[in-house]
Amino acid sequence: MTLHTIPGNRSLSVLNLRGRRQIARRHVSAAAHVDTSVLYTTISAGMILIRRYLVAAGATGEFADRYGSAFGRVAAKTYRAERDAEPRKAWSSSTGKWRRVMGYLPTDTAVLDRALAAYPRTAHLAANRTQRVEYVHAPNGAEFATLPADSYEVRMARNVRQLVMADGRTWKVGAARLGARSSAPIAWLSTGSPLAVAA
Repeated sequence: MTLHTIPGNRSLSVLNLRGRRQIARRHVSAAAHVDTSVLYTTISAGMILIRRYLVAAGATGEFADRYGSAFGRVAAKTYRAERDAEPRKAWSSSTGKWRRVMGYLPTDTAVLDRALAAYPRTAHLAANRTQRVEYVHAPNGAEFATLPADSYEVRMARNVRQLVMADGRTWKVGAARLGARSSAPIAWLSTGSPLAVAA
């Protein structure tokens, strides 16, 4: 095996392995110019990271920064206990520096939900997610489940508009993430009502 240094860059070398093709200098040189943020983002694409999960569950960014690491350890422990395997690794840059963190697939949401309930500082977020839901119906038959008007889901609703329900009242409606569902139609009464409604 022979090692040839690339001129101008001592950290990059070309390997010659016996019986194998030489790694082209242009490939090694191109790898040196890859933007790490693009690389790390691509590697972690589609994975659920703890900070994002906590914010989606209703925690503030500050709370997620402060307790995310401890919750991440509880989530990893729960994952190991249930799946008898290590969680996947991903990259996160919440503080401006890329760090190696645990990453979970969307199919692992149930494990994260159980960890959310098990960790004392996030148990209140789990309780908010599992509250009893009542339903109202729109004239076209769409079904909406009630939630507290000040809930995180209502605050984060997209495509907000007004709709008259079968009960004759005008509701504000939109779309938001509810539990394991990626997006669901939600609705809530205007100011003064303690209820919000989601499908």
